Amino acid sequence: MVTGVLVLRGLDALSLNMLFANQIDLFQRYAGLTDRGAQQVAQWLSALSCAMPAIVGSISERRGIAPLTTVRFGGLLKIGGLVAITLAASDLTSESVGRILILVGLGGAYTIGYGAIVSSLPIVARSAVEPARRAAFMQTFFAVLALGGLLGIFASGLAEVNDAYSMSFACATVVLTIGVIVLQISAVNQDSCRVVENSKHDATETKPTERWPLLALVPFYLAYAQWTTSWYVQAQYMDRRVFGYLVPVVAGSLVERIVALTSLLLFKQLWEKNKFGFKAPPPLKRLGFGCLCAAASLVAAGILEIARRDYWPRIAASSNGHLKSTTSEVSDLGIVWLLPQFFLIAVAEAVVFPAQTEWASSSPELVGLACAVQAVSCSLLGIALPLLPADWIPAGSPNGGHYENYFFAMALLGFISAVAFASAPQER
Repeated sequence: MVTGVLVLRGLDALSLNMLFANQIDLFQRYAGLTDRGAQQVAQWLSALSCAMPAIVGSISERRGIAPLTTVRFGGLLKIGGLVAITLAASDLTSESVGRILILVGLGGAYTIGYGAIVSSLPIVARSAVEPARRAAFMQTFFAVLALGGLLGIFASGLAEVNDAYSMSFACATVVLTIGVIVLQISAVNQDSCRVVENSKHDATETKPTERWPLLALVPFYLAYAQWTTSWYVQAQYMDRRVFGYLVPVVAGSLVERIVALTSLLLFKQLWEKNKFGFKAPPPLKRLGFGCLCAAASLVAAGILEIARRDYWPRIAASSNGHLKSTTSEVSDLGIVWLLPQFFLIAVAEAVVFPAQTEWASSSPELVGLACAVQAVSCSLLGIALPLLPADWIPAGSPNGGHYENYFFAMALLGFISAVAFASAPQER
């Protein structure tokens, strides 16, 4: 069963990224939407996808549906949605028919299936692994997820370059089908169906009684959102030349992905049963450590921002390959100094997401709520940004603002969460 869970997790991530990495182009080409319309649909779809695990998880738990049954159902729905999207991207349908297929396939079947798998697959994994090995297994679970995501993004890039979307979506369908079949074969061969079908009863006995950890994780979610937003802006206003070569702004994101994957595997080795004599801390302790790392990353970002803005000379943007405005000035401070904060947030990610899933994996509803809280946290941050002091996040160049105040405020919340997790009674 463990093999089937990992194979499905990895192949599901692969197929998902093959689909969503080019979703804007999908909406424009095959649904006839404008640039603005495609972005609006993508935003609504993202919100729906974040809410669906909580909805499906709640329904499946309250109706007493076994987690493995929910995962099977979700897999079949996602496969059906991918088939509809593949047809929409082919030459066999008109634009109006393609729009309907995308609406039903992506907005309906695929999204509901996504909610079913995300909310219930961790429950299946929990039932298939003995308690002493769960911490190490969750590291592997997320390492496979990260690897599948990286491969999916690479595959979607090939599809875009070669203008082969219909082939890419067809491959995504085949990949996910293989994952569902392997899970079923694994369950049957290892005679695990009975254990997993009865896992609902076990989950009820070990289900966490408090929901405060979900709220305490909000500062981590806020910090985690920065490496693709405010830190990207920081990189734009730093010297991007490294050994004479111009480094792309997204280089930090690539470093984050690599460090996160490496850290997932490293912690897996440390927390493997009887490996190095190192015992995994309880989930809440690990969540506290992750919040501490996330807060430290924000402190590093704040210190770097002060140094970048006030203590290093500025150079003309044109000499730095800056793509925005030739009148802007960028700091002479090298972009490599961003690495500590990207490293720290990657370590935090490698600790928090597996620990959060392990803590919540006794209940599909709780797993779904964790996904929803992350989405709501980022949405509320977007709403709150206009209410912050104007110089915290300037409308234009950060050279005239005080980004560090923004970073330090979130870091303070992170340190408070770390203390809360460290001092809380530890659940297993």
